[in-house]
Amino acid sequence: YFPIDTLVNKLSHAVKNNGKRIRKFVRELVKENYLLLHKGGETVSLNPHKNIDILEYIKKVLKV
Repeated sequence: YFPIDTLVNKLSHAVKNNGKRIRKFVRELVKENYLLLHKGGETVSLNPHKNIDILEYIKKVLKV
């Protein structure tokens, strides 16, 4: 459970200071039901029903 603005701020420092790119990925994860929106879209949390799928997605994206 995390505010989207804080999440984007923290991740943008790790990923070449690109907040627009991070927001795009957050929207993509919401569409794929990996993240759940709360408080009118102001906060997000991981979908507990997709734990295994989230791990596979991370490995795919990071090419581990």
